[in-house]
Amino acid sequence: NKIEYSFVTDQNGKLSLAFFERASHRRQAIEPCCLADKNINETANKILDWAREQKLTSYNLKSLILRSNQKGDIIAGLFIKDKMNFKNYPVLPKMIGFKLYYSTHKSPASVPTEELYSSGQDYLEEEINDVKMRYGLFSFFQVNPPIFQMALNDIEPFIDEKPVVDYYCGVGAIGLALKKERQKLELVESNTEAAEYVEKNIKLNNFSNCTSICKPAEKIIELITSEKTIIFDPPRAGLDKKIIDRVLETEPETIIYLSCNLSTHARDLGLLLPKYKIEFLKLYNFFPHTAHIEGLAILKKI
Repeated sequence: NKIEYSFVTDQNGKLSLAFFERASHRRQAIEPCCLADKNINETANKILDWAREQKLTSYNLKSLILRSNQKGDIIAGLFIKDKMNFKNYPVLPKMIGFKLYYSTHKSPASVPTEELYSSGQDYLEEEINDVKMRYGLFSFFQVNPPIFQMALNDIEPFIDEKPVVDYYCGVGAIGLALKKERQKLELVESNTEAAEYVEKNIKLNNFSNCTSICKPAEKIIELITSEKTIIFDPPRAGLDKKIIDRVLETEPETIIYLSCNLSTHARDLGLLLPKYKIEFLKLYNFFPHTAHIEGLAILKKI
């Protein structure tokens, strides 16, 4: 439900959507993307048609981000290298929000320097476990909701009414989706936009006893205590050593660790095994047709 395209212009001047080749700066034209939701592919091609009508080339364009929800709604952000205005902008039935950004040559591909145009809403809404979740163009949100739901179903039996800390929570997709009625929930996220959506999602669902904390996980390890259940869903780098040390020191009863990098997952589990046993272990194919697999481990204190 999220695709980030680059652009390439061929020898005949034809503009195409593109991906970077692995471990390379070369761009490869692609149409369609077999990973993407069909609504994303349809919208991407319509925006590409618009860019061609404007006589834009890959020298003008940086990237295009598209996100969809399970209802088929789309939000999109187009990043250009020059400050440009246009007489018209893409208007599509399923695209409920569109933004045009100027992005300086000095920044990575999809970092906005200035917003040039905006229409519609800047968020999508998804419903998971009867919990409403809003998220924006740049917020971390699970990219494959049906598979994510399978992971949630496997996590749920290990969540009780003990206080929960959800680290690297994104917009709160795990912690809020598994919120128990009287349970205290603390949600930690370092991305400012995502943390703002955590606050919005708490209010959207009228949840009480929830706290959103916008800090890097390793800067707030004091939340890890023996009486809490701890959820980790870190980036590919895995857990900071300070977090591992804090877990081993305080010995929470249950650790739930969802990982997008099996290498750092295995490393971190190995560091925790002196005081924990693996109660549950499973792999999920969040990214079909790729080499990437996510892993879920549930650890119980020995």
